[in-house]
Amino acid sequence: MIVDALSAVFRGAATTVDPLHPKDPALAKLFGLGSRVSSGVTVDEHKVLGYPAVFRGVRILGNGVAKIRPLIYARTDKGKRRATEHPAYRLVTRKAHPLIRAATLRRTLLHHALLWGNAYAAIYRDQAGRVLEMVPLLPDRTSLVRIDGGEVMLDASRRSARGRLMYTTNIRGTQRNILPENVLHIRGLSFNGLDGVPVVEILKESLGLGMAAREFGSRFFGQGAVASGVVSMPGRLGEAAQEVFRKSIKEAHQGLGRAHLFMVLEDGAKFESMTVPPEHAQFLQTREFEIREVANIVGVQPHKLGDPSRKSYASLEQSNQEHIDDDLDPWFSEFEEEFTEAVLTEREKESDTHFVEFNRSALFRANLAARTAHYASGRQWGYYSPNDVRRFENQDDIGPQGDVYLVPRNMQPANEAIEGTDQ
Repeated sequence: MIVDALSAVFRGAATTVDPLHPKDPALAKLFGLGSRVSSGVTVDEHKVLGYPAVFRGVRILGNGVAKIRPLIYARTDKGKRRATEHPAYRLVTRKAHPLIRAATLRRTLLHHALLWGNAYAAIYRDQAGRVLEMVPLLPDRTSLVRIDGGEVMLDASRRSARGRLMYTTNIRGTQRNILPENVLHIRGLSFNGLDGVPVVEILKESLGLGMAAREFGSRFFGQGAVASGVVSMPGRLGEAAQEVFRKSIKEAHQGLGRAHLFMVLEDGAKFESMTVPPEHAQFLQTREFEIREVANIVGVQPHKLGDPSRKSYASLEQSNQEHIDDDLDPWFSEFEEEFTEAVLTEREKESDTHFVEFNRSALFRANLAARTAHYASGRQWGYYSPNDVRRFENQDDIGPQGDVYLVPRNMQPANEAIEGTDQ
């Protein structure tokens, strides 16, 4: 079987094996290998998305990064303004590729970073070095290596006098090396600062327990009340009779529609169950606990994954603020730094005339009444001007007339009030 599979690879009839990737998924699939964990299920980055809590958590963070646009700003004497004339402005805010929207690119990259620990996008430039397109690369086919002459070292953190860091990726069976400045690399938790750690690989045992509990529930309802047990009979049955008996039990009792029906056994037969009832195995408690485990792994609030025990309506606004600060903002910062390095010219970065920043204020638009009251108070008491408020809302200023500050007429500086009483 292995010989046939290898022959299929060499004929081009199977997935191309990547000789440079230390954990090549095609090779694992070829030899029937997988990350089978102690709970008895196979866990990898694709299968884990079938776990609803993981799917929901990844989608929440992906949508959070996708719906908030990063904008290119130019610094001014009074703050900042949107640099809509910048060559990369449309690419960052609207279209990363003729077929890929900028929001879709960000969502895809975050999905890769959450599951694989690394997300990559190839950057295509014109002859002047300006960014034209960004295309996501498959994270299980891309890695950072160090090339020293003709030698490829998979440990990119290893020091080498002549070696140079390169990204290697497999695109339609062709191995390609890409310069680091032409790759947008979003990293998760990292040991060396170069590569993110493989999240699913490290936490496969924890994720496997939740996936096994889900599979147990499916099998329990699919196999009915007689999932496993022993039928003892006073006499001895031949193989044909045993097969007939098993078939009759299966047809009469297996399946959700026939579960919990009365079982009638003939000729003194006796059934003894050997399974552990779900309530004894703490099935529901296990599934609820695993939701909290996934929340810790993905990095979202447990109540956002459907855990009602960790939600307080009195502090829901504070919980949402914590979600923004702890869950989303670190990813915003990671994207901002990578976009800044990728789309700005060396002169713009060295002189610090431009920068990339997410429009975080859009996350607070649901609390419009509180924001409006805060701005109104600032205008009334003289510490906000119209342009200040517009900058908070990531809008351009309205010119010099927007820099006027108001002072209440029934108030005056304390020293003037004191001087007036002495006269």
